[in-house]
Amino acid sequence: MRADKQGVVPGLDLAVAKNHANNLSGLPDLHALERVEGQALWALAFMKDKVGVDYLSAAEISAILADVFELSADESAVRMALTRSGGKVHSKRLGRTMKFSIMKPGREYLSSVSSDSAIIVDPQKPHRAIVQISELFGGFSGVVKICDPYLDKKTLEVTAMLSNGCDLRFLSVPPKDGPAFLRHLKSVQSGASKSRDSLYSAWEDSR
Repeated sequence: MRADKQGVVPGLDLAVAKNHANNLSGLPDLHALERVEGQALWALAFMKDKVGVDYLSAAEISAILADVFELSADESAVRMALTRSGGKVHSKRLGRTMKFSIMKPGREYLSSVSSDSAIIVDPQKPHRAIVQISELFGGFSGVVKICDPYLDKKTLEVTAMLSNGCDLRFLSVPPKDGPAFLRHLKSVQSGASKSRDSLYSAWEDSR
């Protein structure tokens, strides 16, 4: 199945996909995925999980990425990437068209390639970035190390997104306004669990 001269793929309802475009919970940041394979797998996961469409052709994947998420991905490049992706997808012919569905190894691949990706804060969409950071921090446990050369009160406000079970450590130079920072730090500690006591000691060790 190919797009027509106007770029429309017959049978693909982009309006439905656009209605779900803001429901991206559980998915990595699409625009942080650099390879076509990852972008195509992301589109398959999105359509399967959020829209309920299990199989997509390369043309449909290309249209969804371009028309719904404003990410250009050539149809032939998508087809080639998924054909070479092995067990990450399951493929089958529907009529004369080869279609693909994401499998568990594909989801694991997305998770692995996105784990080291940066979260880009779009000034026009700050709420989305906050939600992404909150989901990221909320999934942490154990020792969490944060490197922030500009440690200040705003850093502590962000760490409120961490669960109380985290042992938080900072790598930083002493803040410029030391006394004011310590007052704010103690205020944060008074409202947090004892497991956050390492905040003070970790900063003290960097002095």
